[in-house]
Amino acid sequence: NDIHDSRNKDRGYYAVNTSDGSYLYTVCSGMKTSGGYSVRIQNIFQQDNGDCIISVKENAPLPGTLVTSELTYPSCSVSLNIPPEKVKIIDSEKRSFELLKNTNTNTR
Repeated sequence: NDIHDSRNKDRGYYAVNTSDGSYLYTVCSGMKTSGGYSVRIQNIFQQDNGDCIISVKENAPLPGTLVTSELTYPSCSVSLNIPPEKVKIIDSEKRSFELLKNTNTNTR
């Protein structure tokens, strides 16, 4: 029973409040029809007002590249002490990722 499913078919991100009070953000590129796709965190910038912008880079295989013929679900994660309402995740073209699920696992 996973808190989030990184094999999500949708593009977006999950925010999980962990037991130590930090938040685990998992960014998903969505379902892809082959291998060769990836997503990685490029930059994390905290503004003066406390808001945080996480920029990610999504990569696709070059034309003609040999890739696996299977469904893939590229994702990456980062842990921050910043709540979801203060976080915005964008790609290199400034398109926002939608919050797919916000989960609190902090049982204190």
